[in-house]
Amino acid sequence: MLTQLQQRLLEIVSQLPEAERFALAGGAALILRGTVDRTTNDLDLFIGHDDVEADTIATMVAAVERALVAAGLRCRREVVSDTFARLTVETEGEECRIDLAVDVRIRPVDRDPRVALLSLDELAADKVLALFGRAAARDYQDVAALRRHFSWTVLLELASEKDAGFSVEGFLDAVAAFDRLDADDFDTSPDGYERLRTEVAGWASQIRSQG
Repeated sequence: MLTQLQQRLLEIVSQLPEAERFALAGGAALILRGTVDRTTNDLDLFIGHDDVEADTIATMVAAVERALVAAGLRCRREVVSDTFARLTVETEGEECRIDLAVDVRIRPVDRDPRVALLSLDELAADKVLALFGRAAARDYQDVAALRRHFSWTVLLELASEKDAGFSVEGFLDAVAAFDRLDADDFDTSPDGYERLRTEVAGWASQIRSQG
């Protein structure tokens, strides 16, 4: 679930006029949708490539900084470029990153009463690509959660639609890398880790059996 700080940050940022074309992405969007049960350290807010102007990210960064300072929060710039920015917000007991990024968008955004969200199709494509590209512990958890909503055929098609560089064989290599991670890397109980490990062990044969 999202922490109180993350919920507060999301409320502040989503109300900014500059945030109109941004949508919540990543693990926070899956958590807010109730698709996955884990925590996250960041809030990803993405804007579609077609909606970007030269100063879109810089303008958004400045607006977010003003709003957070006005709310009495400490905010630190980590990275700012034309296509990506990272801000770190610190309180007495918690730290949260806000990532602002330009991304390819293959589906329309969903409008939640609280905040615009990437569609579940879009999130599914992003998470398969994340596992393909970095294979972090959270990526296995997220893809496992998405498997309750999508077949492997659909998941792999969505990833291919979003990124022409995606390959099934490369994805299978990422799946096979699960055991390089320690159980402590996963945001779940020991039983939850064992269930996930068993599930991931069956993914390659499931994918190959589909053709």
